[in-house]
Amino acid sequence: MARPKSEEKRTLLLDAAARVVSQRGDSAPTALIAKEAGVAEGSLFTYFRNKEELLTELFGALIAEAFASVPTNFEARTTTREKLLRLWSSIVRWGVSNPEKWTTIRVLNLSNLVDERRRRDVQSKGRQVLQDRFGIPDSPPGFHTRVLSALVDLTIDLTRQRPKLAEQYSAAGFEALWRAMTHG
Repeated sequence: MARPKSEEKRTLLLDAAARVVSQRGDSAPTALIAKEAGVAEGSLFTYFRNKEELLTELFGALIAEAFASVPTNFEARTTTREKLLRLWSSIVRWGVSNPEKWTTIRVLNLSNLVDERRRRDVQSKGRQVLQDRFGIPDSPPGFHTRVLSALVDLTIDLTRQRPKLAEQYSAAGFEALWRAMTHG
């Protein structure tokens, strides 16, 4: 009789995959991921059918973790700009605080090994958040979510290179985002 799957072991595998993919890219061998997690390679395939499923699940989990840091409750008087600034600040802070995970998101966002339907679902949810929570239509489709992603990425990279300028980079990045999204 097969042993029940452990959520703890699944989490260990996802965490190990994030570390290894941040260093080696999506070509990292599953044997290395399993070794980093402290489990046998066969155990990895008990939790994930194949490497593509592992990387797809990892991509979704990391995006969810990053967005979990974003406040969801705003007072009625909170302006769109203030809401977007909170989104911006939360995502940048999360990326700077979790450099391996942010690098892994960047790698997986471009990876052919991540299920394209899942990637589109994640992007669609991002567009929906911009529209519903912030009143900013993603028009033309994909533009604002890509601008947000690119500016966050740039801000995180610059902040990691020159931490003393973190506030300036964040402020400049947000202003560029605001102008792009409001055509201001």
